[in-house]
Amino acid sequence: MNMKYLIINADDFGLTPGVNRGILKSIREGIVTSTTVMINSRYLEELPEVLEAGGGVGLHFNLTWGPPVSPPDTVASLVDEEGLFRSDPSFGVPESGRSIPITAGQTRRAIDIQRELEAQVEKFLRLVKRLPTHIDVHKHAHKYPVVLAPLMVVAGRLGLPVREISPEMQAILRENRLLTTDFFMGGASPEGPYWMKARLLSALAGVQPGVTEIMCHPGYVPEPIPGMFYNHQREVELTSFCDPETREAVRNQGIELVDFSYLRKKLGPDERD
Repeated sequence: MNMKYLIINADDFGLTPGVNRGILKSIREGIVTSTTVMINSRYLEELPEVLEAGGGVGLHFNLTWGPPVSPPDTVASLVDEEGLFRSDPSFGVPESGRSIPITAGQTRRAIDIQRELEAQVEKFLRLVKRLPTHIDVHKHAHKYPVVLAPLMVVAGRLGLPVREISPEMQAILRENRLLTTDFFMGGASPEGPYWMKARLLSALAGVQPGVTEIMCHPGYVPEPIPGMFYNHQREVELTSFCDPETREAVRNQGIELVDFSYLRKKLGPDERD
């Protein structure tokens, strides 16, 4: 594959109305090609507008913010005494690396995670009337085996691509015959890195042949979002991804902008062997 294909996915649709407006702008006026929805959110009024805007729409599987879609008593290992998700995405276990098997003590949690993922997919289907283009996970919680294992079960059953965030995860996903990208660019922390224009232009210049995902978080944030460290960075990213210079860079680099549906159309099982 000599062509350069680039997916630019805006995470966190549904987080706040301001984030939703920013994501819509970045799709309509910028180079963002895809978003993923926090389907357990109460801020989904703009969802029809995202569908009309024409970008890909995936599921931002969420285990760490807000209430579950499932009745809380059916996913008791995931929630606190108020019935809200616990904020720790690790659930107190180490990252996966190459180790997928989960311990006996994590079995109940893995069952609850799969139940909640299935509930989020079902709600997505009710609201969107089609399957997600792909699944990614809030706070990259799928780097933990207790999350990745049930995620692979559900994604595999539905034939959905999954975001890879490391070469190790990419290898695990492909060994389990799941679609994913060749390269991933992202990262979010209170100090950085985030997508200032200079960093974005540098990343676009470095896109390689194959399919790359750039993860971003554009949005309008008039005041800090409770429980989130990514605030003013969202407005910086919104400006960067809507800057005419970044669109020009895409053209100059010979990049074709796509969404995750490209993986299912062009890189199905016959071409993965």
